Amino acid sequence: MRLSKQALTFDDVLLVPAHSNVLPKDVSLKTQLTKKISLNIPLVSAAMDTVTESNLAIALAEEGGLGIIHKNLTPEEQASHVAKVKRFESGVVNDPITIGPNMSVDEVMSLTRKHKFSGLPVIENMKIVGIVTNRDLRFETNLAQPIKNVMTPRERLITVNEGASKKEIIGLLHQHRLERLLVIDKQDGLKGLITVKDIQKSTDHPNASKDNQERLRVGAAVGVGKDSVKRIELLVEAGVDVIVVDTAHGHSQGVLDKVKWIKKKFPKTEVIGGNIATAEAAKALMDHGVDGVKVGIGPGSICKTRIVAGQQQIVRVDREQLLSISEEECTKLLSKLEEHWDSFDAIIISDYKKGLLSDQLLEGIRNLSIDRPKIITADPKERKFGKYSGFTLCTPNRLEFETASGIDCDDKNALESAGKAMRSELELDALLVTLGKDGMALFDQDDSIFIETEAREVFDVTGAGDTVISVLTACLCLGLDFEQAARAANLAAGRVVARMGVATLSEQEMEKILKRFE
Repeated sequence: MRLSKQALTFDDVLLVPAHSNVLPKDVSLKTQLTKKISLNIPLVSAAMDTVTESNLAIALAEEGGLGIIHKNLTPEEQASHVAKVKRFESGVVNDPITIGPNMSVDEVMSLTRKHKFSGLPVIENMKIVGIVTNRDLRFETNLAQPIKNVMTPRERLITVNEGASKKEIIGLLHQHRLERLLVIDKQDGLKGLITVKDIQKSTDHPNASKDNQERLRVGAAVGVGKDSVKRIELLVEAGVDVIVVDTAHGHSQGVLDKVKWIKKKFPKTEVIGGNIATAEAAKALMDHGVDGVKVGIGPGSICKTRIVAGQQQIVRVDREQLLSISEEECTKLLSKLEEHWDSFDAIIISDYKKGLLSDQLLEGIRNLSIDRPKIITADPKERKFGKYSGFTLCTPNRLEFETASGIDCDDKNALESAGKAMRSELELDALLVTLGKDGMALFDQDDSIFIETEAREVFDVTGAGDTVISVLTACLCLGLDFEQAARAANLAAGRVVARMGVATLSEQEMEKILKRFE
């Protein structure tokens, strides 16, 4: 390593404004990301592990920027996030999910829950024969019958021919009070689907970053490892706009070869390479066909950065490693737990998917608690919660629960049904889903309880989840029931999020909360 030049940070530089005739309305932030992709605002999210998934990518694209889906996912999961972005707002959905007329009502309901679509075209012999919507399924009790018995048939469908103008489409939607229109060709073949929501999204977000098919733009990061070929193929199939070959050292032969391979295999896909810090590296990437370069050298390991709105900016940066626990280490840890088992009242389990929570370790904890029961609270970070079965309590947040269950937490009835089922399936004493501004949902063996948030002002949500888990577990140790403990945790979280920076509860505040439940 060598120090080549002096570098300045943000605090070392002051920009002094001069006289200007430019008005805000005359300013354009439009910028070129690659040769073929322009953005309406110069904002691109990091390809850093865990930073960007479909929700953030959608939000960025709607405002005119671009999200890069991280690669700390399986190839299939990453491609799924890309597909969610491409399907979110598309003017015309050119490849809508379709069903056959002989599928059962139950199968169709499962499909709508999985993909969160409220209308599915029905196709037979490559022609449109109907459509099924939530309205058709809402009160249906005979789940075994074919969907053709309940769908809206072809003769009652309002359709539009491909190539129709936006004015014509909006006119039909308004005239017939429709939520969606099927686009067909002259042979009644399905060419696409238009929804009112997509048109409204376009109105609400006029600066959205979109491709030539009116779909939101999205990027994805890949490495140069053994799974990169499969990953890239799935990403391209999902419709990714730009692939970022992202490594700590972008001026390496592995990165150069991967860029060249992508451009040869998928010439229409834009490629960005990095990370680099020299002109030589930029030229090497350009010589291999790259469409953009990513400048800047990072630590190369997982980073966690917390940004707080307001005067306080970067609060904490730390580095973590993905390290699996060995069988020997696990045996030693279980031995220590067994030795001190009677000296504590509860265990909180969470490693943020860093590899500590092996099946061997969790099974060992489960066995220890059979003869000497303990309160065991699990904070799940995996996409499936099966490894936490048999514990006292599981505390997923909204996103974790939606991912694991496949349901939308905004649907209270679906949330209640899925929550009860998950608690029973995992053989938990209770399941607590934290819902952010919407409070909490508690499912125990007796009831389902929805708790409104106690937060009146929110400045910084960092640490709110840890506060809920710790206070909840502590209250259970003190003898409170699940509802009382959940309400106490809700009060505690409300106080923490109302402060700037890393906030904790004082002993006095905790005493005041507990007095409510004496």
